[in-house]
Amino acid sequence: MSKDFFSIVLGTVQDGGYPHIGSSNPEQKEYFQESKIKEKITSLGIVDKIENKSFLIDATPHLPYQLNQLSEHSSNPLSGILVTHVHWGHIGGLGWLSREGLNHGRFKIFSSYENISIIRKYCDIFEFKTNISFEKVKEGNIFNLTENITATAVKVPHRAKGDTFGYVLSGNRKIGYFPDCDNITSWKDDFLNILQEVDVFYLDGTFWNKAELPNRKIESVPHPSIEDVIEDLKDLNQGLKSKLKFTHLNQTNPLLNKSSIEFKKLRENHFNLAEDGEVVPL
Repeated sequence: MSKDFFSIVLGTVQDGGYPHIGSSNPEQKEYFQESKIKEKITSLGIVDKIENKSFLIDATPHLPYQLNQLSEHSSNPLSGILVTHVHWGHIGGLGWLSREGLNHGRFKIFSSYENISIIRKYCDIFEFKTNISFEKVKEGNIFNLTENITATAVKVPHRAKGDTFGYVLSGNRKIGYFPDCDNITSWKDDFLNILQEVDVFYLDGTFWNKAELPNRKIESVPHPSIEDVIEDLKDLNQGLKSKLKFTHLNQTNPLLNKSSIEFKKLRENHFNLAEDGEVVPL
C-alpha cells in the first residue's frame, strides 16, 4: 500500500450543494446567513506524488475550494479532469479555469466523444488557454493517468445528455467511483463484479428513499434509493457491504444527520458514507 498515490474525497452532496440554493430549511438558512458551505458537491481528487500529478473526477461549482483542498496534498495545481457526465454540477466548475479565474492550461479532459463535444461548446463560451487537450475514452477503456495509476471507464444508465461513466481507478489497490446513475438493477452483474474487485466503491446515494420529494415526480430524477440498495444487497457478506460508501446526497437525505435513525440503519447493515477529506491509498 503506497502513500505516494491515493484518492481524496472533495465533496459528498448532490449538484445543488448544501446549503441548497433557495432552501427554506432553517438550518440551511443559517449557513447562508453565515456565508458558509457545509458540504461541497461530489468530487474525487487523485494524486500521484511520485510524478507530481493531480486529477479531479468532475469539475464542480465548488472547484476553488476543492482545488485548494487538493493543493494540501499535491504541489501540482491540476493535471486533468475525468468527467462522469455533463450535468451542471459535474462540469459547471470548468469556468473557474478560464481566463477570468485560474487561467489554467496544460491539462487533459477525459470523457466520451459525445460528452467532449458538449464540453467544447461550454469552453467556446469562455476564454480558455489553447493548450487544454481532450482525451476521448470509450466504455471499457483502460487509460493511464500516470505510470502508477490507470482508470477504466464504465458506462452506467443516467438521464444526462451524452454518456454517463463511472471510473475504476487502479494502482496497487482499486477504487470505484460512481456518483450518478439511475439504478443498479440494469447493470447489477457489472456492479457486483466491480464491487468484488475494488477496495472501496463510492456509489450514488442521492436519496434515502423515494418519498423525499413529495412535490415532484421521483421518476423525473431517477437515482437508486439507499433503502432499496440495502434491501437488494442484504445477502452480500459483511466484507463486500463495508466497501460501499454512498455519496452525492441530496439536501433532503436524512443521512446528512448522523444522529438520524436512517444513519443508524445504514451502519447496522454494514454500509458507509463517503466523508469529505477521507484519503484512500491506491
